[in-house]
Amino acid sequence: MGRRGFAAMIAAAAVAGAPGAARGEPGSGAIAAEVLGWLHRTNSAAIEGGELAAQKSTSARVRQLAAQLVGDHTALEQEVGALAAAHGLELPGTGASAPGDDASQGLAALEDLRGGTFDAAFLRWVADQGRQGATQARSAQARAQQSREPALTALLDRLAPQLEARAQAARAAQRPVAARTPPSARRRSSH
Repeated sequence: MGRRGFAAMIAAAAVAGAPGAARGEPGSGAIAAEVLGWLHRTNSAAIEGGELAAQKSTSARVRQLAAQLVGDHTALEQEVGALAAAHGLELPGTGASAPGDDASQGLAALEDLRGGTFDAAFLRWVADQGRQGATQARSAQARAQQSREPALTALLDRLAPQLEARAQAARAAQRPVAARTPPSARRRSSH
């Protein structure tokens, strides 16, 4: 899939503060701000995770997935930035999701891992964030449709299936990586 065709993953998603929080029905500008903020945090975490994997992975397949993750989320971030500017919104500086959310905790857990153990844990993180991100994108999709934001709705219409596909690709890549990881290393990575 191309960079624009597959814009985001999980992944690396900001579970805390995801779109769709029960706060009544804000106007379309508030919905756009909420969804674009979530996408921005998601992109930041995914880019950070991909860059980490590019440095630490011992698997060509994982490095390729990491490069695609960075490229896809960089392209999505450009779209998010353009939509934010069109709505007169200023997105916060880059950086991973808020401390304490699932994506940041997952990234922190990856920091100390090496080799095949890192690769297996990274692929699990990508798969988990992709699955969670797809669920969040579907929730955001419904909110964007209610707000009558066609550009945002179109972006989210492409996003959920792409996140699911990324999660599936990460799960498929886990099998060969797990086969290369010694059993003793697999036990250490599960702590």
